[in-house]
Amino acid sequence: MPFSFEEFLRFKNVLIPNINSLTTIKRGELKQIFRKYLEKGGISDALKYPDISLHKTLYDDILYRDVATRYKVTNVKALKELAFYLMSNIASLVSYNKLKETIKLGSVNTVINYVEYLTTSWLFLLLTNMLIL
Repeated sequence: MPFSFEEFLRFKNVLIPNINSLTTIKRGELKQIFRKYLEKGGISDALKYPDISLHKTLYDDILYRDVATRYKVTNVKALKELAFYLMSNIASLVSYNKLKETIKLGSVNTVINYVEYLTTSWLFLLLTNMLIL
């Protein structure tokens, strides 16, 4: 699992502040560090070796080895397009039907399966929109 923000601070040798007693300047500094955390992520090896493109390698390994090979996906191009679409539309509302039409996959069940494969491999986290009465 990637570093949490607190672990990221420890890795960067930044003292973990008491949020309630931050000055405006310290709050701004913490926001800058958080922005870096969002940009760089929390993958420890990628943080240790910033000159190596580990994020791309890790992504490819998960997509091709963990997902396509493990689940015997025959339409790897569609899986790749789906992953790219989801990554390009982070935090957007999507439906399985919309994904089926966008990626031109044969059925909604295929989309559901592919999304499940991607979430099982921890490449994506799926949040469902539920109505509670």
